[in-house]
Amino acid sequence: SDAPTLTELVRATMVLGYRWVMSGGNAQKLEDLFQARSTDLRDGLAASTVLQALKDSSRIKIDAREYLSEEGDSSFISRALLFSVNKRLAPDANSQKLDKSLHLEHIAPKTETDDWKRDLFDGRTEDYSDYDALVSEIGNLTLLDSKINIRAQQKLFDEKKKKYNDSVIKLTRDLRDVSAWTKDEIKARTSWLAECFDIIWSVDAPTSQIVSFPRWLAARN
Repeated sequence: SDAPTLTELVRATMVLGYRWVMSGGNAQKLEDLFQARSTDLRDGLAASTVLQALKDSSRIKIDAREYLSEEGDSSFISRALLFSVNKRLAPDANSQKLDKSLHLEHIAPKTETDDWKRDLFDGRTEDYSDYDALVSEIGNLTLLDSKINIRAQQKLFDEKKKKYNDSVIKLTRDLRDVSAWTKDEIKARTSWLAECFDIIWSVDAPTSQIVSFPRWLAARN
């Protein structure tokens, strides 16, 4: 049978929801749309027709990179994306839940220090005022499990990544293979995560696979 599975319908609903929010769409209109599609299913409309309607509604133009740069640490989408990327990178790992046991970790800390400003901007003091915006990008975020207790959040990258190596989250462990943490790495990782978003939550079936950030970065250098 060509009838879509429940998983396909759930995925299409998620794609629509995320893209709608990222485009700044009205929440009530989105709820009305979901209710209309639910009514269609209840009234016996073919699931394949409902699926196509969800996909058609999802064809919203968004700039994932711009959104993830500006809304990185203030959006539930960031946590969901990081979690989904990790599942793609480690599909055979023990099941993890996106709950309170995982929290958003700022790699370069939200509270600036002279050492971190120097390292992030290669000593370019004229760029120091960009610190807050830079560390809020999704490229500077990762997931950290509760068993990892980084007491000194402001330690520099070489020290922090030693702790990251003990994480159960592959996305976080992969940071051990990044030699430095500067503005360039954050911007690159934001671009990588935007590409991951387009692969995971595209309207149509993706045509490429997700690779780790260090591998992605090496291919571009």
